[in-house]
Amino acid sequence: RWIEIFGDRIKLINIYGTTETSVAKVAYEVRREDVERPTVPVGKPIKGAAVMLMDAAGKPCRPGTVGEIYIRTPYRSFGYYGDPELTSNVFVQNPFSQDPNDLVHKTGDYGRLLEDGNLEYLGRRDQQVQIRGVRIELGEIENLLRAHDAVADVAVVDRKDPEGNKFLVAYLTLTNGTGSNPLRE
Repeated sequence: RWIEIFGDRIKLINIYGTTETSVAKVAYEVRREDVERPTVPVGKPIKGAAVMLMDAAGKPCRPGTVGEIYIRTPYRSFGYYGDPELTSNVFVQNPFSQDPNDLVHKTGDYGRLLEDGNLEYLGRRDQQVQIRGVRIELGEIENLLRAHDAVADVAVVDRKDPEGNKFLVAYLTLTNGTGSNPLRE
């Protein structure tokens, strides 16, 4: 759609990164020929950043192989406030360095390195989604709804309206004889 409206007059840059690494760590200039691709790459690391793709065993992935994205940058957060366990699970020692202070961010995102060296983002390994720039953990919403007496079971998913805007939908199984009114209240 961007190309239809702006053509080549205004550049469109696809970026990728995580809040924990000050957001933009990979960039790709979208071109007219990308319209034919099934997905638009997120690009190559910017200056001062590095990206690694690791398999489930912690080994580097070959180009074309799906792996978890790790980001190496000096511009990162120090961890999660009040949660040292999560911090140590996500900020891990660089597997290619002997320096214990050389940490990388284990993003929880899946990707694949394309033959041209660009990174393709494929999705999350957990149930986290992003809606209008806000990260939402679907499991947390499910747990909150499950705690209500009227709910027997629930599944929360993200969907898109006809304009492409994301929203959340909760599919519920209510307890016997319970209508949806108590839950709506």
